[in-house]
Amino acid sequence: MTRTPAPVRRTPRAVRIRGRVMIFGASILTIIGIVIASGQLAGASDIAQSASATEMVTVQAGDSLWSLATKAVLTGDPRDTVQRIRELNGIEGSVIAIGDRLVVPVDPSAR
Repeated sequence: MTRTPAPVRRTPRAVRIRGRVMIFGASILTIIGIVIASGQLAGASDIAQSASATEMVTVQAGDSLWSLATKAVLTGDPRDTVQRIRELNGIEGSVIAIGDRLVVPVDPSAR
């Protein structure tokens, strides 16, 4: 008795293509995840550095965000420092009250 070989089952072409697309997609998502993670890690060092270059200031009569920004001795446009003060303290507008304690960026080289 002669044995006939078992028929070779081939996977359909659509299944092979779908598998390749899935592997390609997973690779792209992995690369994107690595890029995002490395960007966040790089940003974390910037946050730590900027956090160490701040001081707590109590708002006095006549103080404004602008006057605090100009006293901060940061180089550049005071508008950038005003924006940074807003970000550090979660201030939406420009209203501050006497007695408010605000985190203000300072120039570390001026100390």
